[in-house]
Formats: sequence, C-alpha cells, structure tokens
Amino acid sequence: EREGLIERVRGIGTVINRDIVNLNNRLDLKYEYNELIRSAGYRPGVDNIVLRLEAADAELADMLKIDVAAAVVVCEKRILAGDIPVIYSVDYLPLNLFDGLMYTDIDWSVPVFDILDRYCGLNVVTTISKVYATNSDPSIRQKLKLHKDDSLIMLDEVGFCKLSRPVMRSFEFYTNFFEFTMLRKKF
Repeated sequence: EREGLIERVRGIGTVINRDIVNLNNRLDLKYEYNELIRSAGYRPGVDNIVLRLEAADAELADMLKIDVAAAVVVCEKRILAGDIPVIYSVDYLPLNLFDGLMYTDIDWSVPVFDILDRYCGLNVVTTISKVYATNSDPSIRQKLKLHKDDSLIMLDEVGFCKLSRPVMRSFEFYTNFFEFTMLRKKF
C-alpha cells in the first residue's frame, strides 16, 4: 500500500493499481543498479575501482553521526552495462564499521549494500536521496564517456540501517542509459 501497488477502499476492498504495478525503474523505490542493468537486458560489470581513506569533514561527520576527522573508506567505481559506462559511484563508509577487517581485502566490485551486509553485518533498509541534474566534473564525465551536451542525474544518498542508524553516503551519477519513473502521491 505504501508503494502504491494496492489501494484499500472502504466498502469495496483491496484494489490492485495495475498502472503502478507495471511501472519500471521506479526512482521512489530502491533498486540495486545491477537489477536495473539486467532488466534492460545487459550484463552488469564494474571497473576503475579506486579505494582510499579520508578524514570525515564536518558535513560528512554530521550526516553519518561520526566524529569530525574519523576515518572513512571511499570507494569510487564505474558501473557498466555490457561495455557501456552507465553509472559512476562514490561511496563513503565509516572505517569503524569494518571492525578491524582490512577494507583493502574486500571485493569492492559488488554493490555497497552487499559489502555492508556481508562484511559489517548491516542491512540498509532506507535511503534518503536528493536528486539533481548535473554536468558533474570533467573527470567523471570522461570516465562515463559523455559527449559535451550529455547531462547526468545525480543521487546524493544517505543509507540507514535499523533504528535509523546512518551507515553510508553515496553520490551516484546516472547517464541517460536509464529512464526512471517516480510515483508521486498527494497527501
């Protein structure tokens, strides 16, 4: 009901909203990028992985509820649909989530949600996402092989596990390979 798939009508019962059920690539629901790529008929892949440690600045520390200058793992990677670059992702995760595990020993080609689940025992259940149209910086544009007139959709997300604990921040830059649909409801 929250997702708009069904509607409960007093005196009638539960009604399936077929227009909503048939929507693809809903921006208002969290789908892993591999699912989106597979649903478009392509094989997902990852390359250009860059890992580093950074000290959290005041904004990141506030978002992730960590101390300023606390160590965060930064993972940048390019996501492919077949051979086509379609997403550039920059993920920030507090180093203390890894409980002594060497972050460099992890296979970062898998989605960040899988890493949090597999290595940190954390299940991201919600994200708060801000959506922007952007040109991005030249290095990301080059990695995505964009033409000068191509724009991007950027998602600036904070991921939360249970009890509203923030565990990650991500910037995802989507090319026009994707077409998203969003359900908007009047309240």
